[in-house]
Amino acid sequence: MASYNNTTWLQDKLNGSDGYYYRKAQNILLFDQTNSTSSALDLFNISGPILNQLLTSMQIQEAQNADFEHQESFLLTDKDYTWTLGAQKAVRELCNQIVTYWLPSYLYSEKPVTVLHSMLINKPLLNVPLQFAECLDFDVNKTLDKYKDIFIPLHYHELWSEFMNSYNEIDHNDGHHIKIKVYNKNYIDKQSNAKILLGQVWTNYINNLNPQSRVLSPYDVILLIINNIQYFGIIVYAQHKHIKSKETSITRENITVDKWTIVQSKKENQSNQIELETKIYSQIGIYVSDECYEIFHKNHNIGQLMNIIRLTSLTPTKRHITAIMNLSGWPQYKSLLAPSLNDPYYQLADQSNVIIENCSFNQEQKKAIQIAVNMFDDIQERLFLIDGPPGTGKSKTIAGIVGHLLDKLDGNKKILICAPSNTACDELMKKILEYFNQTNQTIADKLIRVGCRPPEEKYLCDYFLDFITLTELCQKLKDRENFNRCTIEKQIEKKILTKAKIIISTLNYSASSRLRLLNNFKTCISFIIVDEACQASE
Repeated sequence: MASYNNTTWLQDKLNGSDGYYYRKAQNILLFDQTNSTSSALDLFNISGPILNQLLTSMQIQEAQNADFEHQESFLLTDKDYTWTLGAQKAVRELCNQIVTYWLPSYLYSEKPVTVLHSMLINKPLLNVPLQFAECLDFDVNKTLDKYKDIFIPLHYHELWSEFMNSYNEIDHNDGHHIKIKVYNKNYIDKQSNAKILLGQVWTNYINNLNPQSRVLSPYDVILLIINNIQYFGIIVYAQHKHIKSKETSITRENITVDKWTIVQSKKENQSNQIELETKIYSQIGIYVSDECYEIFHKNHNIGQLMNIIRLTSLTPTKRHITAIMNLSGWPQYKSLLAPSLNDPYYQLADQSNVIIENCSFNQEQKKAIQIAVNMFDDIQERLFLIDGPPGTGKSKTIAGIVGHLLDKLDGNKKILICAPSNTACDELMKKILEYFNQTNQTIADKLIRVGCRPPEEKYLCDYFLDFITLTELCQKLKDRENFNRCTIEKQIEKKILTKAKIIISTLNYSASSRLRLLNNFKTCISFIIVDEACQASE
């Protein structure tokens, strides 16, 4: 669970009669995770337990004497079971390019595209063709390579743009830097010669939306500052332990609740903003370039604190690249590379006797809904495009499609609805809820919104997976149920997702490991709707 204390929905819960239980549930979801290995370590063929053992042997006395909340520590993970060797190699190449060739100095000085591109990737920028093969009888491997060579460099540029945006939003005062103490022993992978700095961070974790106050996670891109020179690094290992908070007296500014501190601040003309503050001890591994590794050991004293800045996460780009590299695993990939009017994938399904009686839809909207129902009933996979300028009712039509398919979702069948942005997903939720309200259809427990950012409007938050999970855990605490703190989040989420019939997500987040909690996720998704598809880069 991410940190969402700035949302009205959670503010109301924390300030309400069950605020104590919501804070306790939030603490469990934030800091009690299951131990497993991150896919970031897979890039270097590193064993998580071996690295963990190495780090434990180097703990300084301060950590050995710390009063940890639980005996078991937790790893922040991103285990990816969808990786092929090709995808793993491509992500490794991206990481190596970032730490070795990308220049932090370019973050604060505009460069021509040609100069920038020569730094980002050693491949040319190519135009995107209307189709990747001229005929149906084409060389599959050659065409797939062409597809990858065109789109992967574009994602490098998109990632760099995100780097610049994140850098410009950061407060660069030294007081806002993360302080890390690097150990005198570090890890060098014998097979790849990759250099990984090992160290520890003591932080007061504040549960808000400030990236610099969050715990470091695998695939976080950071800036290391050595002798006032910046270097890129990538977190490939992160293990955290929750430190017990000292009991303090209750004051207007600080409220101590069950071994953690709630910091309450009030600005003029603003309501109280409650933040969860928890002391965290972290051991991390940072993948760095050979140059950075050598400079560090020449100029940095052991035990001296080093400044780092959390920039952004590589996880969304990793999902993009993994999808591109795994394209051949999709049954319809040839239809994408060489589209043809004779291809059944692009043809309409056989017409049925479905009658769209809702008088709020015009004839074109009714036709689109009927086509969608026919596609759902057909055994052949098909693609259909709905085109129209803004304001012509495309989102309303999507709501109508969902309404007419809901009764057909027997067993484990589900609809996955995606859009390029969180804002677009929220707008779709509004339209769907409005449709079901007008038609007096019940949608309780059937609609779930998943993502890394909650909706802005309070009533939409009732369908947000993280908040539903939080509420269920809160109730378990109130009822004094016994449960495993390390696995309870996944158990609750799996139950919620299994029961759901309509799942709404951004395109990128639909590749999240959270949705793989569903048994046979690929087979239970019976219908996919993508809104604003022309604006998507996925």
